[in-house]
Amino acid sequence: MKLLVTLLLFISVASPLMSQKDHGYYGNKAIIQIEGLANYPFFSNIISKELGGESYKSVNNSLVSSKDRLNCGYRATVGYAVKRNIALLFEVGQDFSNVFPTRTSISLDPNFSSDISKHEMLDIVTTSFIPKIEIAPSKALLPMGIGHQIGFGIANSKVIEQDYLYEIQNYDYLTYTSTYEKLNYSDSEYDVDPINFKKLISVKKYVFLYALSVRKPLTKNLLLNFGVRYTLNIGTNKTDLEDSYILNDQYTGIVIRSVSNHRSSSIINANIGLTFVF
Repeated sequence: MKLLVTLLLFISVASPLMSQKDHGYYGNKAIIQIEGLANYPFFSNIISKELGGESYKSVNNSLVSSKDRLNCGYRATVGYAVKRNIALLFEVGQDFSNVFPTRTSISLDPNFSSDISKHEMLDIVTTSFIPKIEIAPSKALLPMGIGHQIGFGIANSKVIEQDYLYEIQNYDYLTYTSTYEKLNYSDSEYDVDPINFKKLISVKKYVFLYALSVRKPLTKNLLLNFGVRYTLNIGTNKTDLEDSYILNDQYTGIVIRSVSNHRSSSIINANIGLTFVF
């Protein structure tokens, strides 16, 4: 419903301006844009480490220390140049990234004899919807050239459920010794796995966007576009799972908070793609 209202407002703003005749690249005003984007999650890695997390990837059934080195995604955008220096746009996209919980020393049994010592990084997919306005200098001829895009939308981040590898530390209080065991989520239906996927909610954020966009002509109907995007992700995702007495619920709450922190620290992306005009 919110998306429908946004689209109706988008159309109502554009309609009075579409009578303009003296604009468009070779008279082409409609825009379809496909682009890829990527970033190095510098801030996310720092914040997660400061909060006490350690990241691991699964290699040959072993958990090897590793950082989240590259986040990537794509965007699909439709729009219309309502004036020679103003365009209205609507983009849909997905980002793919990795998150590691900011705390792992959680017990999996009420006797505190089994703790999670390591967990494989989690795969995250974030889907976003953002209406935008693009503004260029007064003598510009959009969609060609340099434009400044401003947008406000929503983003929804979800942990992909799959057979993650984790390690537990088992304590023997009689001998004061510890043993370590690696498990996958699929190993046994009787295991108490760290994440309760039935209670793992999606993380929702509001997104403010500023993007510097550059489009270079390749043909009369095709342009190369590239630029840089800055985003501010805001919003809280309240959950009381971390305060639960059910032990894997605590860990599930920690994962939700870790995903939220990760999205809040995703600030800058570089992008490149193609723009079709007609």
